[in-house]
Amino acid sequence: VILVYQGVDPTYELWVAVISLPLLFGGCMGLLMREESGAPVYVFPGVVAYACIGICWELQAPAYAILSRHDEATVNLMKNLSGFCGACIPIVMVSRFIALFLRDQCIKWNQKEETLEIDGEEYPYVQA
Repeated sequence: VILVYQGVDPTYELWVAVISLPLLFGGCMGLLMREESGAPVYVFPGVVAYACIGICWELQAPAYAILSRHDEATVNLMKNLSGFCGACIPIVMVSRFIALFLRDQCIKWNQKEETLEIDGEEYPYVQA
């Protein structure tokens, strides 16, 4: 939007879009696949997926302003690229959530809680 407002050449707009979308996709995959505590993060990938789906939906029947600046091949490229990102991110989000949920359930199921008595007081103890 900023580039269109500034009157930048449509070729530069295309390059910025083609570079930005994979960078956003990679950032989303990084947030979804990280292993630190509190991970993964679902909000940012959800917003990016929503935006990609919106872009793809808008480019199904592009406005005259878009068609006057870009040819049909460019519009199809961005439609397909944003559609791919908009479909893959939610699939990865759901599969990652299910995988982590099942992993946590298996860990809880396999752990045997015992108590350890030290000086007459009992402490919870998990045998590794």
